Amino acid sequence: MKNESYTAWIGLGGNIGNSREVIKKTLIMLFENDSVTLDKASSFYKTAPVGFANQSDFTNAVVRVITRYNPIDLLNCLQDLETKLGRVRTKNQFGPRIIDLDILLYEEICINLPRLVIPHPRMKERLFVLEPLLEIEGNIVLPGNVSILDSISNCKNQSIERIGRLKI
Repeated sequence: MKNESYTAWIGLGGNIGNSREVIKKTLIMLFENDSVTLDKASSFYKTAPVGFANQSDFTNAVVRVITRYNPIDLLNCLQDLETKLGRVRTKNQFGPRIIDLDILLYEEICINLPRLVIPHPRMKERLFVLEPLLEIEGNIVLPGNVSILDSISNCKNQSIERIGRLKI
């Protein structure tokens, strides 16, 4: 493995059980790995479900990490964590879940593979990604030359509430 380090942004969310505690546990487990370190974390946000409304609200957060993993290895690490924490994948990708980990951005690269698309293909449509990302990055320009604030203005029909600091 190379000693190079890369910056990545990861979205975290869940709506089964105590989602705040599951997110904290996820991050503790992630940062036990020497190849991933926390750089910055957003607050927790409570959000209504998007895509499949007949379920509980979600708790979401975004973290900026420094990693030695390439994007595919980071994805493998995150999916392994999801499995260890009890995530069961179903046909309904927008249904209830104990934990969901998504690579939102990885440096400034774009990837379009069957298993991984970076930047995350729906991040500009999801207030639960944009608000926490805005909190830790300010009004950065997203791929496609769109600011976070412009994307947020297109998500007016979604609800979000900051519900506390993420402390691990």
